[in-house]
Amino acid sequence: MREPIPMVQRVAIGVWALATPDSCRSVSQHFGVGLSTVACIVRDVCEAVEGVLLDRTIQLLDQGAVMAGFAAGGFPNCIGAVDGTHIEILRPAAGEALEYVNRHGYYSLHLQGVVDHRARFIDIYTGNSGRSHDARIMTISPFYARMYRGDFADMGMRWIEGVPMPPCILGDPAYPLTRWLMKVYPVPNTPAEQVYNTRLCASRTVVERAFGALKQRWRSLAGRLDFTVPTSALVIGACCVLHNVCETEGAALEAPEPHRPPGPVPLYVNAGNPREYRYAKRIRNALATHIARGGPL
Repeated sequence: MREPIPMVQRVAIGVWALATPDSCRSVSQHFGVGLSTVACIVRDVCEAVEGVLLDRTIQLLDQGAVMAGFAAGGFPNCIGAVDGTHIEILRPAAGEALEYVNRHGYYSLHLQGVVDHRARFIDIYTGNSGRSHDARIMTISPFYARMYRGDFADMGMRWIEGVPMPPCILGDPAYPLTRWLMKVYPVPNTPAEQVYNTRLCASRTVVERAFGALKQRWRSLAGRLDFTVPTSALVIGACCVLHNVCETEGAALEAPEPHRPPGPVPLYVNAGNPREYRYAKRIRNALATHIARGGPL
């Protein structure tokens, strides 16, 4: 009868698999354990990380400090920035493989991340196929529902240029424009709109830096995950949790290259509630006027 693998070694195997681009076979050879054992241990370690730490680390901890951080960078009334990234995975089972082919031509899972001004995740949503559009993933995510219910953050209204508005997050053109999700003007026609676009783009780069740091520190996400779809989703979530732990503890990391997806970002055209869209445009126009005239942030 084989001796059980000690807990310290199990944790080492799990962390090694997340922190390196090594395949399961390579990890198996490195630690002298079976191939299937590696997959089971990685799954167990990731489940433990998420079960113990996810709700404690991935949350909006201090809304006032986050809003002050974005204001210091030039954008008022902001609690986060959102983006999506693709994590390459093994070819799924034949019957569902095509659902996971993204627009870049490889199998992937999508990770939606919302980050604060310090590049820490305050919300994640993963496990969806890479074929899904960023906007669709946003609208089916628990985060989307929570923002409309008003229980993700203190959604108290702030009046800016005579328009009441809740705290917002910043997104790229792939996302819908809503009362709480601001994005750039597709074609800025005034100096105020140009200044607004510049400020929003500069403030939103924090989410690109977060994804860059995530994949630099947890190298398994920079290559192809060598696991089933459910285990791959667990790996992605655990890496996000550990990213926040490292960022909070000030773990050293060389300046990461911002993560920028290849190719142009697909433009999302709002086709939902016309009243909501009109209100969102009023908010965007008020923010543009306020920022351009140097109003208090």
